[in-house]
Amino acid sequence: MARVRFSVVGAILFEVCIAIGRHSTCGNSTFPVSRDGIVYMGLHQATAATNAEQCQQACCDEGQDCGVWQWAAQLPAAPVGTCWIGPAGLPHQPQDGWVSRGAEDPLPAPFPFEQMTRLTAMAVYLRQNASGFWIAMDESEHSERNFRSVLPCARQKNPNIQIVVTLGKDVPMWRTASANMDVVGPLLANFLDEHGWDGYNFDWEDDVDTEFYIGFLKQIRAALDANVTEHRKHLITVAPGWSRYPWDSRANGVVDTFDCMSYKNTFCEADLIGRVETFELRWKIPRSTLLGGIECEPHWDGDPGWNPDSCIISKTKYAVKNGLQGMFSFRLENDHGPAQTFPARPTYHGHKLMYDTAKAAGAPDTFVLNTYMSLYDFHTAEQIGCIDSETVV
Repeated sequence: MARVRFSVVGAILFEVCIAIGRHSTCGNSTFPVSRDGIVYMGLHQATAATNAEQCQQACCDEGQDCGVWQWAAQLPAAPVGTCWIGPAGLPHQPQDGWVSRGAEDPLPAPFPFEQMTRLTAMAVYLRQNASGFWIAMDESEHSERNFRSVLPCARQKNPNIQIVVTLGKDVPMWRTASANMDVVGPLLANFLDEHGWDGYNFDWEDDVDTEFYIGFLKQIRAALDANVTEHRKHLITVAPGWSRYPWDSRANGVVDTFDCMSYKNTFCEADLIGRVETFELRWKIPRSTLLGGIECEPHWDGDPGWNPDSCIISKTKYAVKNGLQGMFSFRLENDHGPAQTFPARPTYHGHKLMYDTAKAAGAPDTFVLNTYMSLYDFHTAEQIGCIDSETVV
């Protein structure tokens, strides 16, 4: 169970509750407090909280400001219905802490949609039942709300942004779709047109049957091109598998962009150069289709995990100077934020540094500045950035 360690001040405030095995009843809730000041805010042990107001009722030390207690409807480290509290004076969000009772933690800034030319949103899924095929936004309980709020907000704040949605990996379903493209092809094209989105992304990193993959993408290319208008072409972008899964020139004219996952924290530019050379020399795919990548998530590979600033700068300058199609960051929703917090606390430092570096290096307007963003987590309206009843649903 997740827990928060109280300071001396917090322990004094809760001294009436401190006893091993003893429970203190506060309002409508009951929770245990250990001798060393670790308080287990477990409303799920009694009656589970169903809203934030029940958390506020759980304030033990009457007269204190309990309005900043936070209720979590979904947490990876705690059951649903858990209330969280931090000690008075808690300066920031540590990994095992959540809300400061003395000062409310600031919400993350709005997503910087103005500082990107493309947004890759993960993920929608192709589904089938006896009635036929459809495309679902059902990766989590938050997914559909996010697709219907985050992406319209991105377009509202940046009218020229390209919005690409990841078609979630489901190889058996994809094989079924490939055999039924007379139905699935128009479905894929109409889904993009219905929402005003610009294309599909395929993130198939491992266990790649390259022959099927290229053939399936050619089928999708034909279906999307059949719906193309005079001023618009739907995109196909791919996060390619490792070099043991070879591509070849058949991808030319089918795949618009390959997002090269050049995430190493050492010899960063050399890693990107090696991937570019693999595409050009081995697979005969031009660098003008390639995006270099930067890793921005915490604890991906060590501590803090994300690419150092020097890596981000050097790879971005290389991409501009050497004719790559652009750069992308992975992932926006916890870019340079603390690991495993809910809601996430991104600063967007990595993506913004990539954007600023590209502009300072003289990147042309056609240089793609993409980010990946997962839409299965909860995001506040303030973080989405468009507090508008017609946009946020």
